[in-house]
Amino acid sequence: MTKHNGMAIAIAWPEFTGKQPGSWYDVPMRWLGHNKDFQYKVGHASLILVDGTSGTCSYFDCGRYHAPYQHGRIRDFSTDANLEIHTKANFSNNKITNIRELLSEVQNNKTCFGMGPLYASYCPVNIESARTTIKVLQSKDAIPFGPFVINGINCCRFVRNGILAGAPVLKHRFKLRYLWPFKPMPITNVNFLSDKIIIPENSATDNPEKQDYHSHTPYTKENVKGTLPAPARPENIPLDSQWLGGEVAGGWFWLEPIDEGYLINRYSSVGVPECTGKFRLAGSGFFNPRKPYSFSHLSHCSKVTVIQDDELFEFLRME
Repeated sequence: MTKHNGMAIAIAWPEFTGKQPGSWYDVPMRWLGHNKDFQYKVGHASLILVDGTSGTCSYFDCGRYHAPYQHGRIRDFSTDANLEIHTKANFSNNKITNIRELLSEVQNNKTCFGMGPLYASYCPVNIESARTTIKVLQSKDAIPFGPFVINGINCCRFVRNGILAGAPVLKHRFKLRYLWPFKPMPITNVNFLSDKIIIPENSATDNPEKQDYHSHTPYTKENVKGTLPAPARPENIPLDSQWLGGEVAGGWFWLEPIDEGYLINRYSSVGVPECTGKFRLAGSGFFNPRKPYSFSHLSHCSKVTVIQDDELFEFLRME
C-alpha cells in the first residue's frame, strides 16, 4: 500500500468565467444560454501538495497561459515564479491547523487567476507519487486543452488526476474515479474530499491590480479563434520586449546576451516583472542575438523558445 506522507488540497473558484475551448458544442451551448460572449462560467481549479514533514506547499494548476491556441500547460513555481507559496502548513491530528492562512495567501495571489470565493478541501496522499505524475505531464509542454478532448486536459481534469496519482483512501479514490465523470467541474473535486473550507471574495480579489492579470479583450467571431493580441507595450519595460500570448494570459519577453549566457526577463501584460534569470542555449545551434528573432511557445520561467531564420532554439535557465 502506498504510504501517505502529505496532503493534496483541491481548490475551486466556481465563479470563474473562462473562454470557450473552441469545440463542436460551443454553438449549441450558446443557443441554450450556457455560452455567453464566447465564455462559460465553469469555474477554475488548482492543486496544492503539502509535505507532511516540512509543511512546504507546492502550487500547481493547468490553463491556457502563454500557450498555443487550444492548448494549455502545467504551471508551478519552477515555470511561474509568482506561484511560490510562502506559508508553511502546520499539522495536528492529521489536520492542517493553519489552512485558512494558507488559502488566503493563494486567494490573494493575483497570478492564480481566481475569481470570487475560493472553495477547498483536502485528503492524505503520497506526494512523491502525485508530484512525479504532475511533473511528467508538465514535461510534455503544450497539451491539448478541453474538458472532453481525448488525451487532453483542463484545470479540473488535471486536479482530479493529480490527486488520484497520490493514491488517496478508497472513499476518495472511488468518488474521483467513478462519480466525478458525471459532474466534471472544479467544485466536484472539492466536494469529494474532506474538511471543506471557503475563503470569501475580498478586497484582494477585487483589486484592479489583480484584475490586470485577466484578459479584458472582448471576444468576437473574429478573434475568438486565437491567442491574445499584444496590448500596448508598458513604458517601464525594454523597447525591444516581445509579446507572447496564450488564450487566457500572455506576457512580454526580453533577451540580452551576458557573459556565458543570456539574461531573459518576463513581464506581465501591464509590465509587472514576473521572472528573470540567466539562461544557456541548449543544443549545438548558432543563435545570433543581433539578427531578428521571435519568442515562441512554449516559453516560461525555466525554458524559453526562440525562432530565428526558421530554426528553433531553446534556452534553459541556469540560475
